[in-house]
Amino acid sequence: MSAVWPKAKVVDAALRVSIQEIHKALGDESNDPKFIETVGKKGYQFIAPVSLRLPEAGGESFLPFVGRAAELEQLRHHLELASNTKRQLVFVSGEPGIGKTTLVEAFLKTVLISLGVISALGLCIEQFGTGEAYLPVFDLLERLCSLPGSETLLDCLRQCAPSWLASLPILVTAAERTELARENLGSTPERRLREIAFFLETLSKTQTVILVLEDLHWADPSTLTLISFLARRVNRRA
Repeated sequence: MSAVWPKAKVVDAALRVSIQEIHKALGDESNDPKFIETVGKKGYQFIAPVSLRLPEAGGESFLPFVGRAAELEQLRHHLELASNTKRQLVFVSGEPGIGKTTLVEAFLKTVLISLGVISALGLCIEQFGTGEAYLPVFDLLERLCSLPGSETLLDCLRQCAPSWLASLPILVTAAERTELARENLGSTPERRLREIAFFLETLSKTQTVILVLEDLHWADPSTLTLISFLARRVNRRA
C-alpha cells in the first residue's frame, strides 16, 4: 500500500478494486489466474513467467520481454543441437501480431553475445509476376558479407559459391563482377544449390550458423527448394 500510494491515505478496498481492474484489463480470471494470484491473508503475487530483460543493441536501456520463456528455451535447445553438428530447421508460426518477430529477435540477442555464432536475416516479400529467385537468400548474404570484419566470409563465398557472388554486385568490384559473370555463364539451378550448401557447411565448420527468413509464406519457389535441399542433406554440419 505504501509503495503504490506513497504519502496518501486510501481505504483498504482500494487495493482490491485496483487488482480487479488489472484482472479485467489483462483478461485474467480471478478463479483461474494466469497473471495475478491471490494469496490468502497475505496479498497478491504476479505468477506469469518472466524470462529476461534484454539490453537493446548499442545502448544501456532495456527491452522488457515477458511470457516466452518456454519458446526461448526451445530455440536454445535447437541451437545446442545445431552446435553439435545436427542441422536444425525451425518454423516459428502463429497468428499475425502475436510476437513471432520479437521472439526471434530476443533469441538472437541472447545468443549473439556468445563466441562461435554467426547469424543473418533475409526478408521475404510478396512478389508479383515472376519475381526474383532466391530473393531473401541474396538479402541475407548481402547483410552477412557487408558487416565489419566480414572479409573472411566474402572470401569463403568467393571460393565456395561464385555463382551466388556474381549475383551480388554490391559486394564486388566491376572487374570482378565481369569475370564472375563470364566464369559462371550457363550455371544451372542444381549447381547453385550445391554451391550455397557447400558455402554454409564450410562456414559451420568453425562456427554455428543461424539463418533467419522472415515472412516465409511469401518465399519464392526457388527459396523453398533451397530450404528443402538443405534440410535433406545429411552428415553435414550447419
